Amino acid sequence: MKRPPINRVLANLIQHLGKLTVIVLLLTVPTAASDGWAGKSLQLDGEVVRVEVVRDRQSQIFRLRVKLKFTNTGEKPVILLLGTYREKTEWWVLDTTVSRTLTDASDGKPFYISPTSPANSKTLPLWKELRRQLSSSQPPSTLTETIQPQGTFFKEIETTVVIHDDEGVSPRTRVWLKVFLELWPDNIEPSKSDEQSKPYGESLRRKWQASGDLQLEPILSSPIPFDLPAQPSP
Repeated sequence: MKRPPINRVLANLIQHLGKLTVIVLLLTVPTAASDGWAGKSLQLDGEVVRVEVVRDRQSQIFRLRVKLKFTNTGEKPVILLLGTYREKTEWWVLDTTVSRTLTDASDGKPFYISPTSPANSKTLPLWKELRRQLSSSQPPSTLTETIQPQGTFFKEIETTVVIHDDEGVSPRTRVWLKVFLELWPDNIEPSKSDEQSKPYGESLRRKWQASGDLQLEPILSSPIPFDLPAQPSP
């Protein structure tokens, strides 16, 4: 018996657990009084600016370059760490999802999911060095970007999408993707801290509060339209 593709299995699992996920999120999101995050609002949009297609047996691999647009819709400046991977220029893409329609994307019903998890490398010397560089009274301009209220910031990232032939998605079809970014790496935190606590990040947030609010939370983009190119030759 033919086994369903792992992408479809994951998508179905997310659909069945959707309601439970919402409940868990509502229970675990900290209150404004406890985390100092009240009123902060960062919106993430994007557009696909480059596509490379590789044929691999019964699937197509799309290597995408996405131009992201961060918009600060709040009343205070937002401070972003510019990246920690690949010479401190890129964020970790926690996952990329693809949906058939804008409605499916908005409702969290993708047919493709590429989940990853942050690299576990807390003991590497680079994190100690990054903490040393960040431990200043103001956000270092070479490592951070401050987005003023109603201001925008653009940055390009790369991600990969794999679409299997039996998904029935035709070439030149418009699909919708979403990217989930880790803007503050768990690896920079002390080795004994868990994934939920960010003691070092929180200490910098307090220290830099006169300059703005340091973004410690990951961010999910709004749906990004992506027109599939023609199928490459085998």
